[in-house]
Amino acid sequence: MSLKRARFVVCRSITGLAVAVALGAAAYADDFVSYRIPFSGMMVDTCNGGEKVALNGEIHGAGRTFTDEAGNLHVLAVSAFNDVTGVGATSGLFYHATGGQEINVNQAAPADQGAPFEFTQIAEVNLITQGALPNLRVHLTFKYTLVVIGGVPVMTANVLDYTAVCEGAPAN
Repeated sequence: MSLKRARFVVCRSITGLAVAVALGAAAYADDFVSYRIPFSGMMVDTCNGGEKVALNGEIHGAGRTFTDEAGNLHVLAVSAFNDVTGVGATSGLFYHATGGQEINVNQAAPADQGAPFEFTQIAEVNLITQGALPNLRVHLTFKYTLVVIGGVPVMTANVLDYTAVCEGAPAN
């Protein structure tokens, strides 16, 4: 699997989780919620030959939504992996995933008249393998802004910063 494809798989998994968390938190308008949700996903360990790792565990998080005096909606959610583990598809090695994310959503009122919708996500995921093999550290910053123009949502800003590094590689 290419590095580009691996980045896409990791970004898609993290972003899908972020949207689910943000939408779930938004259901509790003007409230605070803590949650525990099952997690199941696939990561590609680009540090160790592109091995696919099926991960399972739980995500713990908390979110707050509120509408300010001007009618603007705000959502803040934070989450972290809890006991997320997996096994490498080809090596059979045990993996442990750590990390978390922060999501911030702002919707200015009135949304249907061109007021911006802003979404920001910052995530850090660590895929730790057993033994002396290197570990994968992924950092993702994703931000976009939408406005409605003539009844059509238009993206006016889009930032994606993705880095993946291998750490703890054995010395040659």
